[in-house]
Amino acid sequence: MSTSLSPRVPVKKEYKLLPQNIYNAIIDNLEDDTRPRYNKPEEKEKYIKFTFRITEKGYEDRKMWANATPSLFPGSSGLSSSTLYAILSAVNNKNYTEEESAKITAQDINELEGKSLRLVIKQAPNQKGEMRNKIDTYLPAKENMTEDEKANEMLDAIPTVESEDPNTKF
Repeated sequence: MSTSLSPRVPVKKEYKLLPQNIYNAIIDNLEDDTRPRYNKPEEKEKYIKFTFRITEKGYEDRKMWANATPSLFPGSSGLSSSTLYAILSAVNNKNYTEEESAKITAQDINELEGKSLRLVIKQAPNQKGEMRNKIDTYLPAKENMTEDEKANEMLDAIPTVESEDPNTKF
């Protein structure tokens, strides 16, 4: 038998990097998946794959992804919070106590789909050395923030200026 099909090389989609900034987004989708465990590749670990859709004007169809193990670690001195905790905390604009975290169910996580938050997007090289976008931080959506939180965030955005020392001679 012979074939009449000619092989083709698929066109690789190229996306421009998003500028480093804070973007409004919604959780477009979340689903369970598995991957090899970091230190034991023969074992599989479960995780939640989050798909975020940017809603910022001019970037509406861009997506970002994050993988989160089913851990609700709030972080401590020197240690970052778990991705799942950071997402849940940002969407609900709430820091959870240990008791509250223990009561969170899969249904609570599923209810995150369609919810708004903001993503701090940075640029970083991947393992091949190519620059890629990366979610650095998860922030509450502005509509879920109190007026004081909005004001404090605005103050944090003001760059600091070193004061002049009157004793310095030029």
